[in-house]
Amino acid sequence: MKSFGFKSFCALFLCALLLCGCSKKESETPEEGSLETSMKTPLADDEVLLQRASEQAIARFGAEMMAALTHAVTENGPAGALSVCNVVAPDIAVAHAREGWFLSRITKLPRNESNRASTDQEKILERFATDSDLNFVAQWDDPETKEKFFYYKPIVMKEICVNCHGEKSKLGDGVAEKLAELYPSDEATGYKVGDLRGMFAVEVIWPEGKKHAEALAQPEG
Repeated sequence: MKSFGFKSFCALFLCALLLCGCSKKESETPEEGSLETSMKTPLADDEVLLQRASEQAIARFGAEMMAALTHAVTENGPAGALSVCNVVAPDIAVAHAREGWFLSRITKLPRNESNRASTDQEKILERFATDSDLNFVAQWDDPETKEKFFYYKPIVMKEICVNCHGEKSKLGDGVAEKLAELYPSDEATGYKVGDLRGMFAVEVIWPEGKKHAEALAQPEG
């Protein structure tokens, strides 16, 4: 196996998994006027609980994928780790789909067709694209009935992400060949640092998802 910078490619393929794996700030305190829902009061409010829980769900997803990718890079090198993205990422997403919670990664230009944004999701992506200070969008499907909650967080290209999503001439060693094998219809290259790559999308059925939201929002100790 060819030698490569282990630390560099561990970070690289975390990017590959999370639609380049680089979101904006990890956690933001809600600011008045930045949400469709009201988040002005402490954690007791359902919306604040859901925001914190959604941030935790996204962080845990990333941590699980980082562990899987680190192992893959160690065993098979950077191109081999793309197989993990192809097989393991959907399995981890399914594992998080419990107790009324669903987590996915969405983009206009997917590597995997299942990550393609719907018309409504494209509108959210446009908001992130036009407002670089917007760190998340949270909203109910119907503010009156409050039966379904959505939480979106942007994923933005960083320097290391160009190895998987940049110009084809700048992809990592063996990545282009593996992409052709695993994703023959890939649309996810040609990005530059700072570009919006996509977003995390959390969907919560309410109130069925409240128990899991409370568990996610609890501080680890």
